Amino acid sequence: MINSLSMTAFCQEESSMVCRSTPGDTTRWIGLLDEAVEQPSSLISIHAAESLIRLQQGPRLVPYFRAQLKEEASPYQMGVWRVLAKIEDQDTLRESATRRIRDTLLNESSAYRVHAMESLAKIRAPILPEEKETVRRVAMSDSDTGAPFALWRLAHTKAKDDAIARLTDLLNSENEVTRARAAYTLWHLRPLPETTIATLEARLADGTLPDQHRLMFALAAGNRSVWEPFADSDVASARYFVAIQLAEHQDEKACILLRQLLKDPDLDVRSTAAFALLKQNGETP
Repeated sequence: MINSLSMTAFCQEESSMVCRSTPGDTTRWIGLLDEAVEQPSSLISIHAAESLIRLQQGPRLVPYFRAQLKEEASPYQMGVWRVLAKIEDQDTLRESATRRIRDTLLNESSAYRVHAMESLAKIRAPILPEEKETVRRVAMSDSDTGAPFALWRLAHTKAKDDAIARLTDLLNSENEVTRARAAYTLWHLRPLPETTIATLEARLADGTLPDQHRLMFALAAGNRSVWEPFADSDVASARYFVAIQLAEHQDEKACILLRQLLKDPDLDVRSTAAFALLKQNGETP
């Protein structure tokens, strides 16, 4: 069982936040995140761990995730490596976790190279000489659906402006997976140039995007009038993304929606709503 730490520092009485919590709320919300972390071999576990890391609770997760380590790559294992790359207190172990992800990227026979590229982007791993050509080639590909994640990595370098311009172009890709991933990546790279926002808004206005992609374009554009109604979506992943975004909004409507999502049938959504409420009560990324 993971040992919870007090979140009192994040929930001071003098807080003026609309979604202010009580000590009982805080305990329940942390409990929800801990329950999600302990879901075996599930990406829900990774999502909850990354939420706790943002709440400065990462160090206490180290023993749990060390116990989850395996050599073979998988989407879950990629998440385990990614979490440990963020929270390991020993440099050699932290570097080992990053190396496992990078080795997967460079293994041309691996089925998880796209997952590896995304994970390396999320942990802001530097692009080493041995992977530079791979990242460049994928980023410039019109057929590789991992291109947005390669561009995400380049956006963490001096090539940021060019990477965002390329991602903006990919919003009009003929491949719907590439389009969605480009919007998802741009959501994580905000604030965005006006030209990119204009492209996102134009795609939202043309009425051709499927709902799940429409959500991602709206999140990247910061168009709340479009993304907020997805809190009532029949698709759990849509409600999950809305919960993440609501963490950035401290108004009464956001509080009401998050309290609603705390009762969601999906644990990933409930635990993410708990994270958002905790963040609104004083967490500083």
